[in-house]
Amino acid sequence: MVNRVPLGEIVEELENGSRPEGGVNDSGDVFSVGGEHLNDLGGFDFSSVKLISHDFYNQMKRGKVQPDDIIIVKDGATTGKTSFVNEQFPHFPCAINEHVFRLAINQKVADPKYVFYYLYSPKGNKEILDDFRGATVGGISQDFVNKVFIPLPPLDEQKRIASLLARADRLRGLRRTARALGDSLLQSVFLEMFGDGKGKWKKENLGNLCSLIRDGTHVTPTYVPAGIPFVTVKNMVTGKLDFSDTKFISEEEHKYISKVVKPERGDILVSKDGSIGIPCPVDTDIEFSIFVSVALLKPIREKINTNFLTYQIGSEAVQDQIQNSIKGIAIRHLHLEDFKRLEIIVPPLALQEEFAGAAASVEGLLGRMAESARQGENLFESLLAESFG
Repeated sequence: MVNRVPLGEIVEELENGSRPEGGVNDSGDVFSVGGEHLNDLGGFDFSSVKLISHDFYNQMKRGKVQPDDIIIVKDGATTGKTSFVNEQFPHFPCAINEHVFRLAINQKVADPKYVFYYLYSPKGNKEILDDFRGATVGGISQDFVNKVFIPLPPLDEQKRIASLLARADRLRGLRRTARALGDSLLQSVFLEMFGDGKGKWKKENLGNLCSLIRDGTHVTPTYVPAGIPFVTVKNMVTGKLDFSDTKFISEEEHKYISKVVKPERGDILVSKDGSIGIPCPVDTDIEFSIFVSVALLKPIREKINTNFLTYQIGSEAVQDQIQNSIKGIAIRHLHLEDFKRLEIIVPPLALQEEFAGAAASVEGLLGRMAESARQGENLFESLLAESFG
């Protein structure tokens, strides 16, 4: 049976960092890592740059990031999130702020990457959070290392397990990257064919390209355990209709609503409240009703290709128009009249259909990538469970 030891017995250094008086800025020399920089994959996201000066860094007595460190969020909404400073870490010198812990592992008895994967696993994360205390702004103390018990096989076996998990981890990362590249490919195809929407193509208001632009029922219906799906913005956030977490209304109520607004295959839904401007094609024959937060567009097929229009609504040029038309502060929304005024480029229908065909091919590729990414996630999670229970 593998011996389990308290994390505190194999940690050589455990410390949090600090920030200068006045906080961080974007004009210093040294990166300052906080909880917002740890991503969900056990790595780092430096899209939000926080910097401190070299002078302050040199005066720091603790919190200087080193290779093979483990970084853990110590308070706030993401308490317990864990990342590893691997060989690809892009920023040295680097410091941590007061909201994260830095752990350095005694490499004579434990492999740092093995320890990281244990802490990253659901089992390890749960043990970290066993030390969670506080209500409004809770967190963990340095004593968490005495509440986490690491299964510690011989060092060679730790390295073998860590190497296996690292390979699976790289695989899921590559597949996610491939998905992101696929998304940018479709954008490149559009720009190559039509430019940025400011060129030679004629423009028309969206209202002239649709036979109907209307939102759903303004009355919250009575929900029933089973019946007709009732679609709100939350069913559209991925740009694809998702009925997996929907509420239902009776057939009688659906018939009443559908007399006014009835989504059909080939239509487009666009969110008009909340996350405004998400286009979502109706690619199903399932009957459903929509709420007031959703706008229904019925494109005139002789003028505009549905898939071309869907993509264009999601493009930067149209999204900028949408953002500039949003009303409200606490409750943001877009009026139907503002939808109708959106300017859409209208190339010849043959070109629109050529793009729609290319987009369908890319979407098929993206679907296969998404399935591959899902398999990569499942493999990694299975290996974590097999390694740590």
